[in-house]
Order: sequence, then C-alpha cells, then structure tokens
Amino acid sequence: MKNKRTPGAASTLDLRGLLLVALTSSALGGIMLASILPLPSLFWLAGMGISIAGCIIYWKQPYGRLACALAIFLLLGAWRYTIATPRENSQSIAHLVGSHQIRIRGVINAEPTTTTRSRSLLVETREISRDNGKTWQTTDGKIRITVRGNTSIDSYGANYGDVVEIRGVLAPPSYAPQMYLGQ
Repeated sequence: MKNKRTPGAASTLDLRGLLLVALTSSALGGIMLASILPLPSLFWLAGMGISIAGCIIYWKQPYGRLACALAIFLLLGAWRYTIATPRENSQSIAHLVGSHQIRIRGVINAEPTTTTRSRSLLVETREISRDNGKTWQTTDGKIRITVRGNTSIDSYGANYGDVVEIRGVLAPPSYAPQMYLGQ
C-alpha cells in the first residue's frame, strides 16, 4: 500500500527503520570530530545541553527534531571520546613522558618477552613519585620497560604478577607510538 499525499500536506520524514543507523553514524562522527579537535569535555556537554533545548523547541517539526537528535548523538560521541582519552585524565601516566626522573610502582601484567640481549615487561602503573620516593600519587596507565643485558640466565627476574618499583625518565616508545602509552 502506497502513501498517498494530498497537495499542500506537510511532508513527513520516513526513515523506515534507519533512525538507529543515522544516530549511530552521528555518534561515530562525533568520535572522529573529537579526535581531530582536542576540546575539553565540558564544551561537548554544553553543546549537548543546547541541542536538547533545541530538540524541545522543535519537537513538533520532524526535521528539526531529527537534526537536534543527530546533533545530540554527535556531541555525545565526542564527549565520550574526550573523557576516555588520557588528555582528560589527570592521573594518566602519559602526562609524565619526557619529564624529569620519576619512580613508578606497578604490577607486571603480562608474561615478559625475552631475547638474548633484553627483557621486555608490560607494567600497569599504580603510583608515581616525583620526589625520589618521599610522597606517592596514584596513577594509571601501562608502560613497557626494556631491561638490557644478558637476561637468558636471569631466572629470578621480574615475572607476571610481580610488584615492581622502577626509576627513570619516561620516553615515548619508538616502535608503536600509541600502543601502550596512556592506555
């Protein structure tokens, strides 16, 4: 059965089940937008508030309501991306890359990768100290530590589940820039 339009009647929006696809695409677009524009999360929340007000104002107009709903989901996706990234997390270990010497306490959360000349450990950080261990602050993130030397004969080295304390200067990884830093 076809919809019959009468001349002069207002056209209605018929997405035929594609509303979820449109809203999801809008949220994904917001994630992409937030990855390009590093704005604070409060900006995205304020935009959502304005879009919700617009949705209330244009409630009786289908296209206005759809445009506001798409804007809400776009801003919601951008807000979610922003709060999930290390730049919004003040306790992230990523903020300490390149700073002065620090101490880190953490737990090895993967089996070490051993070669003949080095041993690589993935450490989930728990605490940091910037004053040589006098005071400690909670932190989160993962770092990869490489211990150089002949580790094939070191059967008592750090292993999975061990609590370790590391001292040094954090440097970004040279092989996979965002793989471990700030996760």
